[in-house]
Amino acid sequence: MEKQFEVQGMTCNGCVASVKFALESVEGVEAVEVTLNPGQAVVKMKEPIDTAVLQDAVGHYRLVG
Repeated sequence: MEKQFEVQGMTCNGCVASVKFALESVEGVEAVEVTLNPGQAVVKMKEPIDTAVLQDAVGHYRLVG
């Protein structure tokens, strides 16, 4: 299963790394790809994970989608 999100609030590669690390730390996430331009994240999961759980993990960045 895969979900794609727009990520708002990232301004540099350090932000990309922080978002990637945060999403990878969520239980059930298998892989994460994050890009700065365009700001997006693709999250591959073993089973569905509520978007709110992923949003909580990334903190002040905003997942849209």
